[in-house]
Amino acid sequence: MALLRAKEFEPRVHTTGSSTSLRLAQDDNRKSLDCLPCCAQDDNRRRSCEERNTSLQCRRPMEVATRNPTRGRVMQRVLTCKLILSALFICFLASCGGSSSNGPGTLQFAMTPTAPTLAVNSSITISAQPTPTLPKYYGSTAWSVVGESGGECTQVQPNPECPNGTLAWNLVPTGYQVLQVTYYAPATPGTYQVQVQGEITDSSNPDKIDYQGTGTVTVTVTAQ
Repeated sequence: MALLRAKEFEPRVHTTGSSTSLRLAQDDNRKSLDCLPCCAQDDNRRRSCEERNTSLQCRRPMEVATRNPTRGRVMQRVLTCKLILSALFICFLASCGGSSSNGPGTLQFAMTPTAPTLAVNSSITISAQPTPTLPKYYGSTAWSVVGESGGECTQVQPNPECPNGTLAWNLVPTGYQVLQVTYYAPATPGTYQVQVQGEITDSSNPDKIDYQGTGTVTVTVTAQ
């Protein structure tokens, strides 16, 4: 600091024509001294210093050093995390990568009786109560005896060609579904199953299934 001040007060030599005059640049030195503390002053004084002595640029001390160099990187990471979370949330709402929300719901059947027992070559009435209720024209049911193929063992009386038994039911009006059948037991004792499959289609799109499900009842056939 002492060397700086000594240099600042170093006399300056001015030459005019053939004569040389030595003069102390007091005004210039005063300006320089005034500018030394201007960096610690307010903005108005700093600008005043710069206007008075353009050769000496006063700068705010530690102006650059006081800036946080990591703040920009932190803000960038925060923004990136927000974008990732937003994308995941949108993906979740759209059900990407998971099960489709447009799949059919479950159609449940309450079977009555739940576990009937009857003798060989006899019959019993079996009913099914669906939940939700099957709507007119947009619901359907299909009854069968488990283990029997085709329709040869439905809507028929006891048939020797149907070893697991047969089914029969009354016709229903158009648009309604069969919810009650008669099961005819075979001549051989054993355990058999009667099954009903149902579905509800969309009223505005017949190709779209809103609900589907299956109900099963186990029948025990005993010897007479």
